[in-house]
Amino acid sequence: AKTPVRLSVTPMERLGRIHASVEDLLPKDIRYVGGKAANFATLIRSVPNHVPGPSLAFTFDLWMDFLEQVLPDGRTLRSALGERLKGHSYPPDMGRLASDLAAIRSLIKDTCDFSESQKRSILDALKPLQPKGMVMSST
Repeated sequence: AKTPVRLSVTPMERLGRIHASVEDLLPKDIRYVGGKAANFATLIRSVPNHVPGPSLAFTFDLWMDFLEQVLPDGRTLRSALGERLKGHSYPPDMGRLASDLAAIRSLIKDTCDFSESQKRSILDALKPLQPKGMVMSST
């Protein structure tokens, strides 16, 4: 009962853009946008009169690009996360894992940011979803 179940994980892939209309997605698009968005498209097609409006999914392209940003110490975010997580295995040491995840969360919140170009692209993608074309920004 303690043996972990072998997982079947679909690897992330780039779509070539940072967002996609959820209405156009199929379950096979999980590799570009993840399971929630890819499967939400099926729900939208099943009950179209019960969906409040257009839906947008950000693709893994945005996440992969975010991971490549260079931190003040010269490492990429991707390499910093890999170094922080490399010693973990199953079953996890929950105390150490919680500490490492807190450090990762802090690194992302306090040190990392989207580039100005990414911020513009994100806000442009969100504009059609906002009432009267208004998009709120904290910048």
